[in-house]
Amino acid sequence: MSLLNTAREGIPMEIVLRAWTHADADWYVSARDAEILRFTTERAALTVEELRRAMDELRGNEDAIGFAVADAATGALVANVAATRRDAVAEVSYWVAPAARRRGVASRALRELCDRVAEAWTVDEIRLFAHADNLGSQRAAERAGFHHLAGRDETREVAGEQWPVRWYARPAGALAALPADLRAVLAGPVVWETMTARFRPRPPRPELVGNVHMVPFVGANCVLIHTVESGWEMPGGTLDVGESVPDALHRELREEVGAEVVRHELFASWECLSSRETPYRSHLPHPRFATALGWADVRLVDAPSVGEGMETVTEIALLPVERAVERFIDHGRPEFAALYQLAALRRAAAASVLP
Repeated sequence: MSLLNTAREGIPMEIVLRAWTHADADWYVSARDAEILRFTTERAALTVEELRRAMDELRGNEDAIGFAVADAATGALVANVAATRRDAVAEVSYWVAPAARRRGVASRALRELCDRVAEAWTVDEIRLFAHADNLGSQRAAERAGFHHLAGRDETREVAGEQWPVRWYARPAGALAALPADLRAVLAGPVVWETMTARFRPRPPRPELVGNVHMVPFVGANCVLIHTVESGWEMPGGTLDVGESVPDALHRELREEVGAEVVRHELFASWECLSSRETPYRSHLPHPRFATALGWADVRLVDAPSVGEGMETVTEIALLPVERAVERFIDHGRPEFAALYQLAALRRAAAASVLP
């Protein structure tokens, strides 16, 4: 075990997925240790040149995707994830470099990869198999929402050897966990006055973000706001000039809910197209922009703010998610109902990988 892993073992790592480049090939080849070679289909004799050719082939393959996984804070590479498609099923694979193990990287990367699969392909199920002795990989799969397909366990030939394997599966994408009626809401376009939006199951590119909306949680309850202007709402709003998305979500929750953010996750977005001739505010992207979506654990520390340009919050409700969903549906906002349900699922999944 490396000194880095010893020092930081158990501390969750925030990650990003990005495309592989030729410059990554040396790291990929050298990062694979004995455990990776034992429990994956990786060839020990793989060369940098072979890997670069494989990267080029991947870009032109409509039935395969692969990503480098990097530490969000440093940009350092930490893992590899990939998926292939056959008919209505995708199969995923992954490995984590030694220095990044036992920090929740595998399960986080798997969840993100499943979102990418759902966005790229129309598939019903995502599967993976793990060597029966690879207990760490099996636990990572379960934390990422996969369930064991006990009836499919088998001995199969892998890299010229007979492997006892355990099969796992999960529905395709975060939307698959929603009830069918709420899933249908997010599957199609949503129209708000001069704007048409489409849901995407991953955070947007920062330069496209014009708004951020969050589902706040206080313990087991979620927070809804009622405003004079819009009725029952999901807290959030427009980015100020030069403001980052994290700063905006902290400010909006402080202003509209009187809340202090303890932790948060941005997990999705609306891709929006405005029919207005000019942007809502001059510094915002237009006519195409994105709304960042997420959840946040918060503490209620103050009353909502009142000021020029702010919506007037008349009530704050703390409700179990099921009742929040019902309230939004009753008030004609099924898209918020779906997002609150989805945020609760994402929050529960995030809790499962905390040390």
